[in-house]
Amino acid sequence: MIKVPLHNNTLRTIIVLMVSIALFSQIVVAEPGLTLVNSKDWRDIYSVALYSNLQQKEFDFLVHENQAQEKAILLSSKYTSAWLVESTTAPFVYNYNTNLESKGIVIEKKTPSGDALALNRQLAQELSTKQFVLVNPQYGSDALAACPYAMKTGAYVLFVTPETINEVISILQTKKAEKVLVFG
Repeated sequence: MIKVPLHNNTLRTIIVLMVSIALFSQIVVAEPGLTLVNSKDWRDIYSVALYSNLQQKEFDFLVHENQAQEKAILLSSKYTSAWLVESTTAPFVYNYNTNLESKGIVIEKKTPSGDALALNRQLAQELSTKQFVLVNPQYGSDALAACPYAMKTGAYVLFVTPETINEVISILQTKKAEKVLVFG
């Protein structure tokens, strides 16, 4: 074995290079934040799924309270942060953020949802899209049928009821909607 003497500058360069590689590899490995829904209300899940798709964010949701602990462990192996949308009236697990945080997932944002229709309108206002599909949330089959079209065209599905029609019209006017499809 040949020994090559290292000078302080050479050693410093190697250390800086190794630290840089280690930091860069962590940046590459770390996944972008996850959007996670903790709600038994399909409308919360549906709205956030479409929103996440339009924002090109990863999305997941709980489907049962018994799954919560295992899901937190699984997610912590892939994600370092999350946006948690949690129903205030019908979550699978109350205060799920503490479970996620105990597994090392930082909750960047927590959005309570006590009204799925209000959440749907709130998310519509946050998006940059100018294309919308209007459905009555009373008919889940209409929402399911509209979803592929919305995802393909970059539209967001807004829930419209007789009680929310004026708010929805206001959102469409404020957003200067270019395409609106009434479905159902």
